[in-house]
Amino acid sequence: MICRNKEKIRLSLVAEPIRERGKVTGFQVIGQDITESWKMKEKLLKTEERYRTIFESANDIILLIDEKGNIIDINHKVSNIGGLHRENLIGKNLNELTGIIPAGSLRTILGLFPGG
Repeated sequence: MICRNKEKIRLSLVAEPIRERGKVTGFQVIGQDITESWKMKEKLLKTEERYRTIFESANDIILLIDEKGNIIDINHKVSNIGGLHRENLIGKNLNELTGIIPAGSLRTILGLFPGG
């Protein structure tokens, strides 16, 4: 929507029919300005795109793990360096990768988390 001051805003609209004797005679429309939340969503999407580009184009293996050591995501570099497939690693726990990650490194990584 374009306002009188020429500013463009985004609206969320809900329309309900007005009925008289069973016939629709008009509509009641309620609108909410969602411009700021829309801008924030767009900014977040751009940030996620940049992150994904960096994540996928890095020259190193990058792992995202939860506090229990489960692999949430891993970039495709794991295929180039380790010959492994990321689909086979997502969901696994770092403890299952003892042949790939040296035990000392594994203890260090897991020690970074509370209770690790």
